Amino acid sequence: MKLLFSRNPNPRLGVATARHLKADVTFEFASPMVSGQAERYRVLNPNLTLPILVGSGWSLWEADAIACRLSREVGSNFWRGGDDEPDMIRWISWGKENFARGCDMVHFERGTKQRWGLGPID
Repeated sequence: MKLLFSRNPNPRLGVATARHLKADVTFEFASPMVSGQAERYRVLNPNLTLPILVGSGWSLWEADAIACRLSREVGSNFWRGGDDEPDMIRWISWGKENFARGCDMVHFERGTKQRWGLGPID
């Protein structure tokens, strides 16, 4: 399998999960939004977002789905199942709604604005 990633927070979650699980994946930096690259990635993810996990004849995107798939691939209980699964999904949902929003603001101010010269950090 191959994990396509970028510098953004969600792709980093995919990379961290793969490394934590010691999953048998190769890592490839990707830039679907760079001029001329969209069609290469659109067949893997029509949304052109990262991360994307690519296997033989399939692709999967979204960091949480990738964490689930990798956990199953390596036979780990990292992604909870059974009676524990609803509680885990609750915290994933909370994190996406609350924690990720705060991280996105910091990433924009300290990363995106600085990288693209969009003004001083607020």
